[in-house]
Amino acid sequence: MFFSYYQFSDPSIWTGFVPHSVAAIFGGNATLLVLLNAWFELIAGLCLLAGFQTRIVAFLLALHLFGITATIGISPLGIRDLGLAVATLSIVFAGSDLISIDRKFLKEASIEVGDETAIESMPAPIRRI
Repeated sequence: MFFSYYQFSDPSIWTGFVPHSVAAIFGGNATLLVLLNAWFELIAGLCLLAGFQTRIVAFLLALHLFGITATIGISPLGIRDLGLAVATLSIVFAGSDLISIDRKFLKEASIEVGDETAIESMPAPIRRI
């Protein structure tokens, strides 16, 4: 969300990071691509903050950040984005937190002692380290 704010405030600063081949897909309009990226990062960041569709959003953000890292290469910015990509990928494996929209609306079945069919029909538990 931090970077989306700066991309919205002055997209022309960020157009230099857009590869020409990618800008060509959008008719050479790199500013449009920066603004689309800002919207994606803002919405995805808000979804992660609220815990809405956590694993899916984190996976999309991780792919996005790995793509940025591959484009930028080995540089201070590339290493920073690689770290963010790995951190976001860890959210994919960890899942949502206890205080999240995903958890609030997750329906948990009540289990009676000795009821093996109820245990088998439940989704795999979310493990915490």
